[in-house]
Amino acid sequence: MRPGNLGQARTMVDEFVDIYNRERPHLALKYKTPDAVHRAFETK
Repeated sequence: MRPGNLGQARTMVDEFVDIYNRERPHLALKYKTPDAVHRAFETK
């Protein structure tokens, strides 16, 4: 899907980044999400 304008492009990028950081587990993080790892450091 191609964005129709700059605003749509920014929304699409924001959605992708949110999925990448909050929903997609990463092998390098032992199948945790970047958001979960980041929050773990905040509580220490």
